[in-house]
Amino acid sequence: MDDRTFVRRVLIVLLLAGIAAALIMAAQVLLLLFGSVLIAVLLRGLARQVKKLVRMPDAAAVGIVVLVLAGVTGLFFLVLGQQVSSQFSSLAKTLPASVDRISESLEQTAWGRQVLDRIGQFAPLPGDDNSPPAQQPAPPGGQQPPAPPTAPAPPPDQGGGGLDQQRVGQIVGILGRAVMTVVNALGDLALVLVGGIYLAFQPSLYRHGIESLVPKDMTGELRTLLDRSGRALWLWALGQSLGMIAIGLLTTLGLWALGVPVPLALGLIAGILEFIPIVGPILAAIPAVLLAFLQGPEVALYTVLFYLALQQVEGNLLMPIIQNKAVSLPPVVTLFALLVFGTLLGSTGVIFATPLAVLLMVWVQQAYVRDTLGKRVEVTGAPKKNGSPEGDP
Repeated sequence: MDDRTFVRRVLIVLLLAGIAAALIMAAQVLLLLFGSVLIAVLLRGLARQVKKLVRMPDAAAVGIVVLVLAGVTGLFFLVLGQQVSSQFSSLAKTLPASVDRISESLEQTAWGRQVLDRIGQFAPLPGDDNSPPAQQPAPPGGQQPPAPPTAPAPPPDQGGGGLDQQRVGQIVGILGRAVMTVVNALGDLALVLVGGIYLAFQPSLYRHGIESLVPKDMTGELRTLLDRSGRALWLWALGQSLGMIAIGLLTTLGLWALGVPVPLALGLIAGILEFIPIVGPILAAIPAVLLAFLQGPEVALYTVLFYLALQQVEGNLLMPIIQNKAVSLPPVVTLFALLVFGTLLGSTGVIFATPLAVLLMVWVQQAYVRDTLGKRVEVTGAPKKNGSPEGDP
């Protein structure tokens, strides 16, 4: 091997390593791009349903879907926007009172005080100086040294007290970080939506760009892989959307019947968090149980039982019906997808763990098991024998 060949191979290895490092550093951006792909898949899938009713160009069908979805969203906020806003404001004001009431109830029992002590060890109250000082170890002689004289207490601050000012500063800092988090999340959401709309209007432009990166003899296989990936994501997104709507409605009605405050806001939270399997329903139940405790321990108990029953209905009745037409993952695959992508990519990885697992499952079945190993396997997202439409990403 001459020097030129060696240098060329070294440069190729360095280039591949640099590309891998860049992909790792840009993981969050790539996740947002994947979110745009999901939006585009959903819009294209709905557009195909429109084209089944009326023959029209793809761009026109996508435009109709975008306008209808925007109109439905605007109508929802026009009719229920004030109520939703007031319920979320009430939720933010009521949750601290619920936590205080639960703390007071726990302080009435010995085991409750132990629970509060454990919580205080992991999350002490900022600025709380009432905890006893740590005891110093005794000297070798066994006698404790005399305690140092205590300094006189400072006079009270006429302007409201230094501790109050410190807590106000802490609250302002927390609110500032919360506002920045919300602003960043809204910015990412807007980027994902706009990117998804652009992808939905011109999917062939980006597909041809991807196909141009592989040799000509592999173009057909790549095109099949993209078609089946898009159809699998469309079926998953359709089933997930139906499940989120159903859970949101059932949660709202159930909490309203139990007399839990702000049922509409809690129903919206439950519907949105249903996007995250396993973890989402647990997170959605926490504020509902806390608010139900304000109505009494019995209402809180009924709320817990309601959420448990809702999960049983979802797992044994609702989702099997939806997944009969959609794509589902085995529970173990879903669980480990959450763990793996959450560890590698953080909270955003948890949000997109399930669709990423669906995509990887299609790639393994099509590109490895079927094309490389030559084994017959039913690929997720493959068209049915009766000629189902293809799903383009």
